[in-house]
Amino acid sequence: MQGIHRTRQIIGHGIRTAAIILALGIAVPFSAIGIGYGVQLSQETKAGPSGPEGPRGPKGEQGPTGPRGVTGNDASPAEVPKFPVTPPVTWKVARNYVIFNSQPALIGGKTYSVHVGHNYATSTQDTYDDAFCYAMTEVRGITAKLELSHKSSANEPPKPEFDQSATAIGLTKADLAALRGKCSYFS
Repeated sequence: MQGIHRTRQIIGHGIRTAAIILALGIAVPFSAIGIGYGVQLSQETKAGPSGPEGPRGPKGEQGPTGPRGVTGNDASPAEVPKFPVTPPVTWKVARNYVIFNSQPALIGGKTYSVHVGHNYATSTQDTYDDAFCYAMTEVRGITAKLELSHKSSANEPPKPEFDQSATAIGLTKADLAALRGKCSYFS
């Protein structure tokens, strides 16, 4: 009998805990909404119902002006200091263009996807600024990227990258050279 009683106590304790968590889960968002609404009301009270300019008429006209003028200070409207208006910033969108050339390669019984990227500063260039080559393969369910070579300019021969992950993938020097041979740079 004690086992059943103990089980009922545990279940009752779990239900109470769940009810408290549920009540807090509902109370906290409502509290946050109430605090936000209170902050909004306090800001409207400080600045007035229509902002710092004062009340507006039905068509956006300024309300009556008193001895202090439209701006709310003792200066006449003509004496109100003018703040400099900065011109709008014209943003230049930075673009560079990369043209990829990809091909599959079967090296050492494993399939690789060899990608060559050619970087152009503008879309009207005839020759690329620099280029790079890498291979992608799957190793134990994970896609691995292996840097192969790069070119600093179109007129330069490719420089090999010495990626230490080549040995972890299981590539020999001959396999790595064969992969580099698949990098088809534009001439």
